[in-house]
Amino acid sequence: MKKEKIIAASNILNRDFYLDYFATSENAPFLIMYYGGSGVDRDKYVERSKTIIPIFDQYFFQLKQELDFSFCYISSPPDINIIKFENSGDEVERWFEHIESEVMPLLPDLPFYFIGYSGGIALATCGIHLSDRCFGGGALGGDQLPDDLETGCFWKEPLALYYNLSDLVYQKNESVINELQADEIVYCYRRLPGTHNIQDYLVNESFSGQIRRAGRLFADSAKKNFTGS
Repeated sequence: MKKEKIIAASNILNRDFYLDYFATSENAPFLIMYYGGSGVDRDKYVERSKTIIPIFDQYFFQLKQELDFSFCYISSPPDINIIKFENSGDEVERWFEHIESEVMPLLPDLPFYFIGYSGGIALATCGIHLSDRCFGGGALGGDQLPDDLETGCFWKEPLALYYNLSDLVYQKNESVINELQADEIVYCYRRLPGTHNIQDYLVNESFSGQIRRAGRLFADSAKKNFTGS
């Protein structure tokens, strides 16, 4: 599997940023954009810039036997306050501009599915999820869920929220989840053991399940929409 650390300068954030990019083949037909959770400080962010994240390797090994896809890991930024997203339009707009004008041009021009882990779901739904290239998305232990979440024009199914049974973030977001479910904006699945730790979502195959869901949605409908076939 191809692995690459992409490092570039951001005029919007006034610093360098990086992406971890993976691809099962040179011609992978769709992209998964994965947004890491909140809480990474600047020192940790800089430390992560020196290596490619290894925690997905064994799961990619299995998934590449089933699907052809590319995957971009966007590490949680140390200088974007996700907690204030709901009450800070300027902060949301700054992040959206960064993703749209500085991140997307570095990636293949493909239809994409997004996954937000923890507070990463707020980063993922800053507006780029409404792109006509986005065919759906999901979350693992989604935190800071926006109560005014909108669906994209090419989404064939609601956002899929996965919460482990012992993930306390679920209770924190339960009222928003219920409202979004009532409006058929999200599906919520809470069936598997584990805590909020990303390793639990990897071990119980929730992470792999999100990627398989992306593959199914792309095969069922998005491929026709995006290729004209």
